[in-house]
Amino acid sequence: MPINHNLGEEKLKAVALLAAGKTKTEAAKKLGVHRKTIENWSKSPDFQKALMDIQDETIEKAIEETSLTISEQVQALLPDAFNVLANIVKNPDSRNADKLKAIQLIGKWSGMEDKKIPEQPQPELEFANYLKERENSN
Repeated sequence: MPINHNLGEEKLKAVALLAAGKTKTEAAKKLGVHRKTIENWSKSPDFQKALMDIQDETIEKAIEETSLTISEQVQALLPDAFNVLANIVKNPDSRNADKLKAIQLIGKWSGMEDKKIPEQPQPELEFANYLKERENSN
């Protein structure tokens, strides 16, 4: 934690208390000093920098923990979400637009969104083309 250690132990404790959400009065009581002392310390650029460093670190840590929690929750829901989408695709009563959207989401979530689907052999079409070519050659 990037704190200016030139402050001294008592001032660092005051910084920690204020960063934890204590008021200047509460911090003063806890340290056994007058509130005006905390007020005067808090005017120092070193004190302000130390306080901001701790607050920034606390905010970054909270964001990181929240992001992980949200990510974990999303990961836990994915199997159920895939099942819902698969049911939409398989349900004969689903609208074609809903089926298409479900298929698009499945492709996107599985990382296949930009991949080209290989062409499947179409024997009926190949046979029809064969017959046309045969007619044209006669």
